Amino acid sequence: MEKDTRERLIEIAFDEIHTYGYQGASLTNILKRAKVNKGSMYYYFPSKKALALAAIEETLLQLGPRAQAPYIQNLFSDLRTLFSLKDVQRGEPFAGLVQEMSYIDEDFRALLQRLYVFVHQQWQHVFDLAVEAGEIPPTNTAWLTKVVFALFEGAFLGSKATQTATPFNEMIDAIEHIVYHCTPPQRPQ
Repeated sequence: MEKDTRERLIEIAFDEIHTYGYQGASLTNILKRAKVNKGSMYYYFPSKKALALAAIEETLLQLGPRAQAPYIQNLFSDLRTLFSLKDVQRGEPFAGLVQEMSYIDEDFRALLQRLYVFVHQQWQHVFDLAVEAGEIPPTNTAWLTKVVFALFEGAFLGSKATQTATPFNEMIDAIEHIVYHCTPPQRPQ
């Protein structure tokens, strides 16, 4: 029973924060939706901030790519099915939190920086495996990871602005093309 309560709090808190941002998230709404009283929440988390940090970390850590062959096919299959229309319309949760909280709260900034590095390492690892398996041409996978992340953020931004999934889906197709045909730019010497 205790695990169920904590899991509900994490899931609903993340949904509330993704929708309204940390500052706009209502602890009252979270508790009401989770069917939990404040005392039960305080058993698991000493504050709204502690709940939010746990919800962000535990949820975003699950969004990394599978390191399972065929690597690129699985990556894009997951991207196309992982996010619902509601998710893309709300925008990419990581970017929203970085923009909202990293400048004003050191705990959020430290967590978001750790998650950024961790997720980039996961994606780069998948690209490295894909190069080794011959799924994509040899390339600078650190560069490819940065490009993919920038385009991925743009995919969410476009869908949030238009409130449709079309920009997201189009950008995922473009990212897939870039990954399969990746050639980093050559800088003149």
